[in-house]
Amino acid sequence: MYTHELSDLPKRLGQAIGRKLLKERELIILIAEIEGILNTRPLTYVGFDDYKVTRPIDFISPNASLDIPTNYESNQDEYTPHRLNTKNKLLKYWSNTLSALDFFWNLWRDEYIVNLRERTQKELTSPRAVERRIPRENETVLLNEPDTPRGMWKLVGIKAIKRGWDGKIRTATIQMPNGKLLDRSIKELYPLEVDDSERLEDQSTPVVGKPKEESIALRTRSTQTRQTKLLQNSKTITNSLLLINIIFALFQVTASNICKWTSGIPFNMPQKWNCENASEQNFTSMKVAVYTRTHARMPAIKCNNITRTVCTKAFLRFSLSVESDQTTTSATNSQICRTLDQDRFDENRFKQISPNIWTTSNNIQYSYGWLRIRCQSTTNFLLQQGQILIYDGRKLVSDLESIEQCPTQIGKCITSSSITLWNEIEAIIKCLYRRIRIFNARMYETHILIDELQTSFISKENETVTAANCGFIDPYLMNGDIVIDK
Repeated sequence: MYTHELSDLPKRLGQAIGRKLLKERELIILIAEIEGILNTRPLTYVGFDDYKVTRPIDFISPNASLDIPTNYESNQDEYTPHRLNTKNKLLKYWSNTLSALDFFWNLWRDEYIVNLRERTQKELTSPRAVERRIPRENETVLLNEPDTPRGMWKLVGIKAIKRGWDGKIRTATIQMPNGKLLDRSIKELYPLEVDDSERLEDQSTPVVGKPKEESIALRTRSTQTRQTKLLQNSKTITNSLLLINIIFALFQVTASNICKWTSGIPFNMPQKWNCENASEQNFTSMKVAVYTRTHARMPAIKCNNITRTVCTKAFLRFSLSVESDQTTTSATNSQICRTLDQDRFDENRFKQISPNIWTTSNNIQYSYGWLRIRCQSTTNFLLQQGQILIYDGRKLVSDLESIEQCPTQIGKCITSSSITLWNEIEAIIKCLYRRIRIFNARMYETHILIDELQTSFISKENETVTAANCGFIDPYLMNGDIVIDK
């Protein structure tokens, strides 16, 4: 059963994660939590009174406790990975991990309970694969309760078995861990994965005399039926072997016409890679450096202009009221944004509300007139530091704002509510390739073969490497955004 559960683990893990893009450390943590869920399921019980069970984790770390906290809802669909540098981001990642764990727990627990139910179905006739017995008194079993918290299993003890008018078992009296007695249907009680049912089944199978002798007519018809089936199976096997020999002979003739190998094992090769052409190809052995496409990270800042307008109404100071209170957010210009970034450590003007967010501290201004409506506006600025990611030099990704449509070379991206700035010169000279290391390679006319990677790199026709700031000497652009430098 455990092997069957592990075979569906990748599918359940994909359903739990969904469209979320997890970082490596987050994926490792999630898999470790899932491993804890799988290894803390109850296998068998030790004692009936104390509800102590044996789990897979007990064989490595006895009595280990993997209690995990409860979660709260998170409806975020997907996100862009960035550093966990604020409290809100930490809580967001923590909530996403707990949501994935809860989803995985519901899938795995429901399917595990179904597997336990299938193992106890009497309609199955295989005595080795299923349990063919009835529940027993003083047995510890699982109680199916849909609202059980993640990682917890409800274990109860069977105190009494109740039979119906027809003698069949339909309900049982169970004892909860707190000592309370309840009546539950047999359908809600599931035996543990490992118990002593095999031994009891062997002991409970009586041998009552000899089996009833079959009549001569029935034995004759049974013998004829078996002989007919054996003859049909023999013909099927003979035809299959003959077909395999014919296919192998055709395969041998086809392969020997293209390539005659000294090992005596013929096989077909593509026409352009036959033995005659391959032996005539020349190659040059050399050491090459392999580069792969990577993200280039750059610091960036985002500025918002937050204006709050309060309108008041007065009538000779006898009637005072606030007519409206509106807040609008707009983008500043580039000069103001850079000035805010330089003055962000001025405590008299700025207030730091998070490790990378600052705001000005201008008080809200409003007053009342005499016979008319008076409106006053107060302006504050919001400054946020972050970074942008450049992958191919064309599209940008940032944890500050959606700036995919903005060109890299301009150095700024203006929207209706904010402005994002970065160093355009640094963005242009950034190298977008990361060096893996140096390998021994064989260079042919159309491709480069690296035995250590077991990979053949095919060069792109009529395309050259445009990364002039990576320090390449003689670069070759390959398929898959791979650069090989001699």
